[in-house]
Amino acid sequence: MGESGSGKSTIVKLLYFDQKPDLGKALFFDGDTRHDIFQLNKAQQRRLRNFGFGMVYQNPHLGLNFNISAGGNIAERLLMNQVETYGVIRSRARELLERTEVIAERMDELPKNFSGGMQQRVQIAKALAPEPPLLFLDEVTTGLDLSVQAKILDLILEIQQELDTAMIVVTHDLGVVRLLANRTLVMKYGRVIESGLTDQILEDPQHAYTQRLVASAL
Repeated sequence: MGESGSGKSTIVKLLYFDQKPDLGKALFFDGDTRHDIFQLNKAQQRRLRNFGFGMVYQNPHLGLNFNISAGGNIAERLLMNQVETYGVIRSRARELLERTEVIAERMDELPKNFSGGMQQRVQIAKALAPEPPLLFLDEVTTGLDLSVQAKILDLILEIQQELDTAMIVVTHDLGVVRLLANRTLVMKYGRVIESGLTDQILEDPQHAYTQRLVASAL
């Protein structure tokens, strides 16, 4: 967590290979396999991005193809994961959209016809298509009405509990941090200035900047 411009989204974009790091190291453990992800070549990055990671952007235009249907967006992700049978793809897309509370009758509609909250639901369904062990959520509730925010957060909590999916959540909203995160990193000017268990960070912040963030939310 951290205020705008602190580097939160940049971290996620680096981990998801949307940006190239200048230096540093990031390790991803998938079972017994350890990936030093900044050292992977393009083909290895593409494979890990397709099979190991899911991404939900703050702006749905970054995560969805607005020229194809909601179901087509999920099909696109499944095809990247070598699911090629039409019936299987169609069934899986329907299942994922229903799971994220997008009614099946709208599966063949373009995302531009959906509300912002519905677009985020389609993004989440698309991200979950290959059942990735790690999901990135970049300010997914920012700009949504409070009632829509609550529904999206409830959905993410259900996914955490039912699918046991690890998540990295980027937000400036302390309520989201408290609800979704077991551990928290506080960022300022591109650096982590405090880290620890979420309850510890929010109840007894040590750094003056974190103290100001927490106090501003009270």
